[in-house]
Amino acid sequence: MKIYLAPMEGITGEVYRRAYHTFFEPMDKYFTPFLNPNPKGKFSRQEWNEILPENNEGMYTVPQILTNRAEDFIRLARQLKEFGYEEVNLNLGCPSKTVVNRKRGSGFLFYPDELNHFLAEVFDQLDMKISIKTRSGKYNQEEFEELLDIYNQYPLEELILHPRVQQDYYKNKPDWTTFAYACRNSKNPLVYNGDIFCAEKRSAPIAHNLPRLATLNFTKSPCKPAKPPKIAPCTTAKYARLNIHQKTTAKFVVNAHIFYKITQKCVK
Repeated sequence: MKIYLAPMEGITGEVYRRAYHTFFEPMDKYFTPFLNPNPKGKFSRQEWNEILPENNEGMYTVPQILTNRAEDFIRLARQLKEFGYEEVNLNLGCPSKTVVNRKRGSGFLFYPDELNHFLAEVFDQLDMKISIKTRSGKYNQEEFEELLDIYNQYPLEELILHPRVQQDYYKNKPDWTTFAYACRNSKNPLVYNGDIFCAEKRSAPIAHNLPRLATLNFTKSPCKPAKPPKIAPCTTAKYARLNIHQKTTAKFVVNAHIFYKITQKCVK
């Protein structure tokens, strides 16, 4: 099983990721908080810090892009490729009203025809790995069947599914029926996201719904770990090289919000 660090705006920035990677057992992938493509192709200082190669050294980092314009996605993805990134991620999961009202994030899901045209243009123009983070719909779970038919038309690196609809925000519970449907029918590698905080309280639903899934071993928040995270050897000199923000982050970095990779074998 692979473990990913999910993007959380204002939390999992480059300082957080570097501190985690330095002092704890490394994640298999690190996703950046979403980048908004600039029409002029420019980056803000914060975005520069997120994507600079020296700030992501030794990590498999995946920049996440938030847009509903194929040309903007393509332009930014090409810029990121020049920095050495092998993969980019499309954000179709953000439930924030300010994002959704602009037909971005999970708000884009309510326009399947436009989404399909978007993906067709993106995959026609780009020659790099593309993954998608998605919710299961905007209003109800029944929307996901049509969305999955669209995703199955394209060679995604991975499909990351948070089985809630946009209207749920982070309330209610993930829909395991929808995720099981994705396991059975997705033509792309599948990743689970949502409501995994600690083994004692959160592994039971996964084990019940996906009984063939391998044992969970993960870093958790805020519960006591079933298996403590492996802390990398830390010398005084190594710690001293971090600035004050990195040192502070290192103390709390164990509170990671994470993705769990679930292969399609989980329901076979």
